[in-house]
Amino acid sequence: MIADRVDAIAKECGDDSDQLLALLRTLEGLHRRICAEQFEPSLPNTRKDLYALLKDMEEQGGWPYIKRGKLQTFIRLFLENDGLDGDQQPDSLEE
Repeated sequence: MIADRVDAIAKECGDDSDQLLALLRTLEGLHRRICAEQFEPSLPNTRKDLYALLKDMEEQGGWPYIKRGKLQTFIRLFLENDGLDGDQQPDSLEE
């Protein structure tokens, strides 16, 4: 698994902060590239599907770099902007 390999590489770095920083920068770059090139294009294009994804992310602990509290705020604002309550689901982004 990828996490096991990254953990092993981090352990090989030991106390070498330069190597650990290089590893973190590499992971950050991979994260940004995957988000921009694969994840973002795969996002739902309807409000209902986007809402379902956001709710799932909130229930599973958020998205990397988005703390759960911020995600809950985003969902609340999303619903308020649409005039919906928490039990309703939005229909389409293309309204």
